[in-house]
Amino acid sequence: MHAIKQSRLNLIVEDVSESNPHDLAYTYSGYAPLSCRLVEAAVRSGWKSCEDALKLLPGRKSALVNAAFGGVLV
Repeated sequence: MHAIKQSRLNLIVEDVSESNPHDLAYTYSGYAPLSCRLVEAAVRSGWKSCEDALKLLPGRKSALVNAAFGGVLV
């Protein structure tokens, strides 16, 4: 299960460029924390794009929709 999360979310980046870093994994010596990848995906494409990855995580899940932000999933 961990290997699936790791590959789908690109948690380990083998070819991190030190001269021209373009991935947040550069900050963590080639590892991108799961929480950072989830936030990154949500910011880029919204939480709906993260649903497959979130299904891989253990535990209960819930979604909150905030009407004050125009029904945006929070």
